[in-house]
Amino acid sequence: MSNVEKKGRIPSCVGQASLAGSYYVAECTLCGWVGSSEALTDDCQCTQEFGDRYCLGDTDEIGSDRLLEIVQAMAQRYGESQQDYHRLIEHTNETEKYLDEAAELLGEIVQSGHAYRECTDKGSATGLRVAAVLGYVAQFQPEPHQPDEDARDDNWIMNPCNQGHRDVGAAGGVAQCNQCGEAISATTTREAFERWNAAHPAPPV
Repeated sequence: MSNVEKKGRIPSCVGQASLAGSYYVAECTLCGWVGSSEALTDDCQCTQEFGDRYCLGDTDEIGSDRLLEIVQAMAQRYGESQQDYHRLIEHTNETEKYLDEAAELLGEIVQSGHAYRECTDKGSATGLRVAAVLGYVAQFQPEPHQPDEDARDDNWIMNPCNQGHRDVGAAGGVAQCNQCGEAISATTTREAFERWNAAHPAPPV
């Protein structure tokens, strides 16, 4: 393995077995495991067959340069995780600030005799505070759900069947009478519904 490839690899596991006898510090060139060459067959995560746990890759004896690369890479990873942690803390503090602001606003709105006007008037102090809180919360709101054409429940009123039964319904691409079994099938439930009403005029009022 070239030095360039080694520099880009961070070990997934650093073994704890101490060196003894003729054993040396080794690194699996497949999974990045680092440890004593004595422990390779027990601790390396590479597998040849399901259930086996022994190293299949070539192992390189690690010199001081490679060990230094590993330490530096792990230090960089630790530094990045610390930065992520501090960013999360800052975000949490900001969220708590807005929650406190929202709670204070709610208390003031409840006590106000002009709650609606105060909240909607962006020229007022209360309106500006409400707008700021809503603007912060808006970034966490999910995208509005767009219902399927078949899921729309507007005007789903079916006319009676040919025998006058009113126990009718549409689902799964079929519009039917639940009493006599008369049915009309279509590609979609909406189409079946529309074809049913076209074939079954509404009774006179």
